[in-house]
Amino acid sequence: MWPKEDGTPTPAYRTLDLYFDTYDDAAAAVTTPAAAELVGRLTATGTTFTGLFSDVEPAAS
Repeated sequence: MWPKEDGTPTPAYRTLDLYFDTYDDAAAAVTTPAAAELVGRLTATGTTFTGLFSDVEPAAS
């Protein structure tokens, strides 16, 4: 990554992509104890966590 215009480092981001068959499956997954533990561990370290749901459409043939 390139530094910002003022020369300070650009923030680094980590991403995690999870794919589910349906929106309902994804919504159910984020309500599990394992998901709560993951978010708890992230926020306990001061990490800012942002969740994003996206609908991925298959490419047209």
